[in-house]
Formats: sequence, structure tokens, C-alpha cells
Amino acid sequence: MQDEATAQPEPLYLSRADAAAYVAKKFGFPCSEQTLAKIAVQRQGPQFKRANGRFAVYPVPGLDAWAVTRISNAPAATTEETEHRPGTP
Repeated sequence: MQDEATAQPEPLYLSRADAAAYVAKKFGFPCSEQTLAKIAVQRQGPQFKRANGRFAVYPVPGLDAWAVTRISNAPAATTEETEHRPGTP
């Protein structure tokens, strides 16, 4: 029997709609149920499992990891990008 202090809680799973709302609220960037569905088909989004073989459910730690990766990979505007480049109008 494990001590309560060392026992790991079961991961919390969210439905696709709840996962989208969670990401949008916690990380502050737009995320919709449709976006999660689209990137799931492309195998680019957060990990998920199928509940009853049909419904996608997302573990909260997986959503957090995916959102952090998405934020850290976001392109940042730099001075170089915003300055006039020779040969461009």
C-alpha cells in the first residue's frame, strides 16, 4: 500500500471541448475544439486517448506540455524582420 504523500494522483482527462477551453484560459492563446480535432488527424497536437473507442480525451499534463511547446515555438517579430530589406518594395 502506498503512502498518500508518495501516491501519484490519476491524471485528469478533459473532453476535447473542455481541453480547448482549458488551454485558451490557462495559456491565453486561441484554441478551439475544431483546432484540436484537425491537429489530431494530422498527429501534431497534444496526446489524447479514446474513451469508449470513440471520444477523444486529453490528459491535463499532456495539454500543458503541448501548450508550452507551442508558445516556445511561436515566431517572434525581430527588428530584422520588420526593417526594410533591400530589393523589396
